[in-house]
Amino acid sequence: MEQRVAIVTGGLRGLGRAMALGLAQAGNRVVAVGHIDSDVAEMEAAAGALGFGTRFRPLVADLREPGECDRVVAEAHARFGSVDILVNNAGLTFTYIDAARFRRPTRSGSGR
Repeated sequence: MEQRVAIVTGGLRGLGRAMALGLAQAGNRVVAVGHIDSDVAEMEAAAGALGFGTRFRPLVADLREPGECDRVVAEAHARFGSVDILVNNAGLTFTYIDAARFRRPTRSGSGR
């Protein structure tokens, strides 16, 4: 694969983490986005240990906010010059955005 710049949402944990690290290992520059501050140091350490810390940028953002999405893209451009790949793996669901509307009631009658 030609070296490109990727943004991986949900990229600090689980499957997103694996995809972000895999893209970096293949020679791509990666901005891995998550929502938990404490995941950043762990990802920096993992990327550094694998030898691609300079082409890897873990970032915390609240992707429910349009301005935060803009900030992520701006960070990728500032750090790496472009964005070529978007892996949209954020675990945000409709039940999180509007629980009352999208969650089915449980047997006790409360939505969860």
